[in-house]
Amino acid sequence: MKRLYISVAILFLLAVLSAIHIICLRNLTDGLITQLNAAAEYVTEENWPRAQSILSAAMEEWESRALFLHTTLYHDEIDAIRSSLWEASAFLGSSQDKGECLAVIARLINQLELLAEEEIPSVQNLL
Repeated sequence: MKRLYISVAILFLLAVLSAIHIICLRNLTDGLITQLNAAAEYVTEENWPRAQSILSAAMEEWESRALFLHTTLYHDEIDAIRSSLWEASAFLGSSQDKGECLAVIARLINQLELLAEEEIPSVQNLL
């Protein structure tokens, strides 16, 4: 009977830790999406320096969570988002092509949304 209680306690602990992980990841991605939407608005207004500073802040926040992200997620997903952040930064810094910048930012927002959705338990994710 003791083994059953220990097993149930471990399962409960894993469920709680998974929920905490999902909440932390959702908070991170929501914050980054908000910053990227603000950067997209500045790109639309052609305020390139302000858009670049917001994107730089988003990149710093992403990099500051690298240990958490590399511990809990697939490295390919993390690397893809990191590459997209650098790509967006390059477009903002050099070409200043509004359409291209908005497309890169939209793809990055989509990647962040999908990253958070993949972690939520659902029938689709379990199968």
